[in-house]
Amino acid sequence: MTFQSWPSETTVHVADSDLADTIGLTPFYVDWSYKVVSEPNWVPMSPQTGPHSVFRVFGPPAQLAFSNYTPDNLADAVAQADGASTEAGIASKANDEVYDTPHEGCICSSAFQVNFDAALGSPPTSGDRGMCCCRAEGLKCVLQVLGIGPYAHDYANETNEPNPTKFADAQYCDICDEWCERCYWAGRPMYWQGVVKCGGNGSTCYSPNEIGDPPRDEGTYAEFQATIEAKYDYAWYYGTGQQDTCPHLGEPRQP
Repeated sequence: MTFQSWPSETTVHVADSDLADTIGLTPFYVDWSYKVVSEPNWVPMSPQTGPHSVFRVFGPPAQLAFSNYTPDNLADAVAQADGASTEAGIASKANDEVYDTPHEGCICSSAFQVNFDAALGSPPTSGDRGMCCCRAEGLKCVLQVLGIGPYAHDYANETNEPNPTKFADAQYCDICDEWCERCYWAGRPMYWQGVVKCGGNGSTCYSPNEIGDPPRDEGTYAEFQATIEAKYDYAWYYGTGQQDTCPHLGEPRQP
């Protein structure tokens, strides 16, 4: 089998046709035969075996431990971007397909398999289950298996790009006599929207958890900022209600 023009290559040809230049699965069957040294002809064996599987990915795993490059993970990752052929198309298709619901508690620093499984719709059932940044981390794990990237975290808010450390400003207000945190309101105080991107400032960001109206899950950092600012009010919050805002503090500090 061989690819027509893709980055992936093989020198072992076991079929007469080319593999498709897309993410996907190619099943095949194998006919076996044997040959006795003293005889000129090959003797067919039965039964035929299969179906076997060739997983079509874009390239070698990106910054991924070999122990995580398993048949199950390959099958699951390929299913998320089936049919996509370019790096941008693969990232966009997987971003649309992976699990996108945020919960409470961050799991970004958990082991690869925890975040990968969450991306496939199986986040932890108790304790920390993953926020919007963790849904992006799960997407990053899927893209690692598919061989594109490497992708890195960023956190879109009022902070200038890049904001890779979840910076969210907190200041004390003497008038309110409260510690206040700068964030936007999305049913509860939200400090940033977690995204992943491959490249520097201005590159495309991907966030499985959509935000804004109309909803955005893909775009530049500036486009995510604009979407957030158009939909939500940034304010200094000191409580858990939308009314718990401080009108006295000024513009947020940059890291």
